[in-house]
Amino acid sequence: MLQKLNSLTVESEDFALVAKRAQRFCPFEAIGMVRQEIRHSNFLSYLLDPARPHELGAVALQALLSLLTDGELAGYQGSNLANARVWRERDHIDLLIEIPVKDEQGMVIAIEIKVDALEREAQLSDYAQKVRRRYPVGSWKHLFCFLTPDGRAGVTQGADEWQSLSFGDLLRKIELSINSVGLSGEGVKLFAYYHTMMKRHNIVQDPSDPKLEQAVSAIWAKHKETLDFLLAHRPDPVSDVLRELDARQTEVSSRLEKECRERIQADSKYGRYRRFSFPNLANSCPNLFLGNTGWVASGSQLVLELTVEQEEVVVSFCVGPEEDMKGKESDFRSRLIKEMNRVSGEDKKVAKGARHFWRSPLLTWSDFEDEDQKTHLKILEDKLMLFLETHLGDVRQAVQAACSSQDNK
Repeated sequence: MLQKLNSLTVESEDFALVAKRAQRFCPFEAIGMVRQEIRHSNFLSYLLDPARPHELGAVALQALLSLLTDGELAGYQGSNLANARVWRERDHIDLLIEIPVKDEQGMVIAIEIKVDALEREAQLSDYAQKVRRRYPVGSWKHLFCFLTPDGRAGVTQGADEWQSLSFGDLLRKIELSINSVGLSGEGVKLFAYYHTMMKRHNIVQDPSDPKLEQAVSAIWAKHKETLDFLLAHRPDPVSDVLRELDARQTEVSSRLEKECRERIQADSKYGRYRRFSFPNLANSCPNLFLGNTGWVASGSQLVLELTVEQEEVVVSFCVGPEEDMKGKESDFRSRLIKEMNRVSGEDKKVAKGARHFWRSPLLTWSDFEDEDQKTHLKILEDKLMLFLETHLGDVRQAVQAACSSQDNK
């Protein structure tokens, strides 16, 4: 097998070509952006905002509009686009773009971005209602865009028309617009880096490089056995660090308790889920631990949850599902979700499924480069500590408020 690996990596001209294309520097990959929706939203909000200093003007925004309106831009172009305003997370919507038109009906575009995640219950229909409340129909024309790698249709849009758009269609349209206008400069380079990253990681399908396609096909034809071996033995550092966490959970919990001044107990683990509860909160709020023991052994209705998604460890505070709950426990859970919405600024529905707050990547593939498992666990601890320091105070406040409101009912 060593000889075959040498034949693949050293002697193969096809492999050298693919490696050269794959190993180009990309600033977006350097910050771990590839599958993080928040960072895609941040960059696209910058790109689509004509007021930002990227030297592209309204080219990107006009490209988006032409896709959503079949080229019928009417008055929404030129100087009107220059006055557009782009909002991030306004009413929790990924991107909200206002295009005012003097003495006429303006336009607002709501964009929801999904890379890997699925929609939450009624998400798109909820967002459409918020847009209508903030931007009345008489004064604003509404466009709703669901942006995904494959251009799939949204399943929670209700009666509203959310147009499906793929990253590939949007980025190709922007690229064509940039080329047709003849733009150059740092902004164009930055867009090219982003577009290349999206193609390299197959978020955007790219059939435009026949030499690369031929090289990939030749590699698989000649070295299938070797490639299958590599895939079967692919390292899984995320699982490794979770196993290390399991082996040292008492030590890790003690450090977190000391730093956060709150008892933290390893509660339940299932597959790639790790959940931690806060036993001392039962002293002031017994209702917190009257939840579903089939979900976590302690019955806590709120836990700190770690899980693995797309080669990342993701962290959140999670209110558990409403299964086998009776009146008192269910009532407390509803109040807890409402209080967690209040302290987090999120807008989770009170529904039967689990509800996650401040959900974000904690450990990514880039954290695993050139480090051993012990260091990986230390990185995980440090980031988890920061997460707790940032949000645990608000969690305590939400628990106490939910408990007090139920006691005073």
